[in-house]
Amino acid sequence: MTSATQRLLTVAEACAQLGIKTRKFYELCASGEIASIKMPPGTHQSGRRVEQSEIDAFIERNRQA
Repeated sequence: MTSATQRLLTVAEACAQLGIKTRKFYELCASGEIASIKMPPGTHQSGRRVEQSEIDAFIERNRQA
């Protein structure tokens, strides 16, 4: 699936997949560990979104052997 056709996850969906709280998610975004997209205000989907591939990549980078 290309980046343009990937489903964008809400913060709540991403947190559920990672098993973390919202505050931790925003900390990971601020530190650059997770790339996210800020949707324009006033739109149907305002707020922050993250691609599924970004969550998958984060998990892979932090996987313990």
